[in-house]
Amino acid sequence: MKLDGNTSSKLPDDWEIGSVCVMITNKKKKYTQEYIVKGYDGRYFKLRDKHGNFHHASISRMFKSRDEALISLQHNFGGEQK
Repeated sequence: MKLDGNTSSKLPDDWEIGSVCVMITNKKKKYTQEYIVKGYDGRYFKLRDKHGNFHHASISRMFKSRDEALISLQHNFGGEQK
């Protein structure tokens, strides 16, 4: 699947162009940042941050919420859920 631009089609994992995703930017300090989904090239999502900078990310780094991202950190590092 190769989509880009202002297409409203569904992308993998039910992401859509214009959706907001959260990514972990610092695992140790548990910092996250929001990005807007701008496209998908068949392998990576094209994202834009709040400053207008573009980034590429695989689906495994993208989360629907900050809480979901932080829970994944706990699972990946063997921590217990609170």
